[in-house]
Amino acid sequence: MKLKTRSAAGLLCALSLGATLAACSSGGSSSSSSSSAQGAASTAASSPAAAASATAPALTSVSVGNFPTSALTLPFAIAQDQGYFRDAGLNVQTVAATSGPALASELIGGTTQIAVEVPPNAFPVMQQGEPLVALPPFGRLDLAVVAPDGSGITSLKSLVGKKIGVTAVGAFTEKFAQYVLAAQGINPSSVTFVAVGALPTQVVALHNHVIDATVLSSDAIAAVTARGIKLTTLASSLGGTAGQLGAIGLQSFWATTTTYQAAHPTVVKGFCTAMTRATTFLADDANRAAGLPTIEKLLSVPATVAGQVWDTVHAAWASQIAATRWAANVKLILGSPTSLPFGKYVASC
Repeated sequence: MKLKTRSAAGLLCALSLGATLAACSSGGSSSSSSSSAQGAASTAASSPAAAASATAPALTSVSVGNFPTSALTLPFAIAQDQGYFRDAGLNVQTVAATSGPALASELIGGTTQIAVEVPPNAFPVMQQGEPLVALPPFGRLDLAVVAPDGSGITSLKSLVGKKIGVTAVGAFTEKFAQYVLAAQGINPSSVTFVAVGALPTQVVALHNHVIDATVLSSDAIAAVTARGIKLTTLASSLGGTAGQLGAIGLQSFWATTTTYQAAHPTVVKGFCTAMTRATTFLADDANRAAGLPTIEKLLSVPATVAGQVWDTVHAAWASQIAATRWAANVKLILGSPTSLPFGKYVASC
């Protein structure tokens, strides 16, 4: 799919614990206590559970970097809760990151062996020669331009002369809004972009009419709605109303280094298998009830909000990405679709 603009560049910007107890005693009772203890130990050792524990293969530990409270990494949370990593022989040690750059730098530096990545951060370092390769699942772009109900703003054209809140000037939320406006023939300079920070301050800005609209992910939209602010969606990548970018935009993928992949192919294969199972689980709406507790825990939201998040994002991930889609996203970020050749930078697992 050929893109006609680069205005969106920068948008696609635990093992069981064992313990050994020892006891020492003296006097005439020591022999009896010892015999009893030995008998109990013998009985425990001969139990089916003990035998199974003794013969169970050890899990391989792997450190994985992720965003701890974002629907961005929902497949990872599902794989954990459903036991898919254990089934693959992995003991996943989660390393929570605070930003996209931190995820990339920790992976490159060896703090983590696998990590979730976002194209605006990962693609440039890959182009600079860092040996990263992409792993599934591949998440669709998840952003929307929204306005409060009753504001009189019912379409993108209604935003002319209005103020749109973004996390920061020049941030990917601003680039997304600029793209969808331009795609509808609206000059992005006809609106004013206001830096309002993260979600809590965006909510305050909406409530106090400091801004007329804002750009949010679907989990953030659900959280805002839960606070009593009803929103009208003007354009949504997942809803199919964000033009070409919404159709091909890549929000996230997972990555490892070529060195780690070569040294630990079984671990990487196991991770891919577990995450593919999680993607399949999410894609099937029959698993909604089983998946809601994971969303509630991940986002710290009530069941009603978790349901809204599931309904919006559950089919947003894919276990494969087409070479043409990969190239289109590379072009958006780096300017040339051949900067990161698919065969070199997308792992086959």
